[in-house]
Amino acid sequence: MDGGAPGGKAWAVIRRADGTEETVPSKIVTRLFAGDRFVLATAGGGGRGDPRARPALLVADDVANGKVTSTEACEAYGQNIS
Repeated sequence: MDGGAPGGKAWAVIRRADGTEETVPSKIVTRLFAGDRFVLATAGGGGRGDPRARPALLVADDVANGKVTSTEACEAYGQNIS
């Protein structure tokens, strides 16, 4: 919207205790065993407006709070945050 980026897609994986990883489709019946991990990322909303116009202080807060990495801040917002 207004030049913003698209939102992220949801995804899920099962990380088995033996180190294997299974991508979870939208519908599945499966079993989890001791040591398995179910990892889910929900869909993210898209941005509004030019991301490069985001104030540096807010981008720095996003990096400090773990919302984006410093590399992602540089790529998405054009700002070097260390």
